[in-house]
Amino acid sequence: MKGENFTSGCISLCSKKEGIIEGYYSGIGCCATAIPKGLKTLNNHTNVSSFNPCGYTFLAESDKFVFNSSNLSNSSFGEKVTEKVPVVLDWAIGNDYACGENSICVDSETGLGGYRCSFNPGYQGNLYVSPGCTDINECENNNPCDGICNVIPGG
Repeated sequence: MKGENFTSGCISLCSKKEGIIEGYYSGIGCCATAIPKGLKTLNNHTNVSSFNPCGYTFLAESDKFVFNSSNLSNSSFGEKVTEKVPVVLDWAIGNDYACGENSICVDSETGLGGYRCSFNPGYQGNLYVSPGCTDINECENNNPCDGICNVIPGG
């Protein structure tokens, strides 16, 4: 819905290391929250890190990060998370046109308008970076055909 604001977050406290439960995001040492559908901006912890260096905020694929109490005393934790923990986002393009050759626009499911690009049948690649969608060479992909295999664009 247009004009609607979303807020999501959690609070994490820790008075002693013994109260931490490994692997849980209960709010003792670590907490987790889902990103609401339709979120347009994200406030990062860098806005407060100059006066509150004791915490981290980061995006992560939900089943790819496991909280461990050693994270609390690891000075390189921020770099470790950035380099090793994947992020999967469900996103859409606003008013700009970004779909390249051999792709089509598909309406976004966010409810906020926008679209995504989708491959035409028989194409693969990165939809948003040149050269974009390229033909799948079925002859090289172990296609179990008898006889001669001919590459036809899109098939």
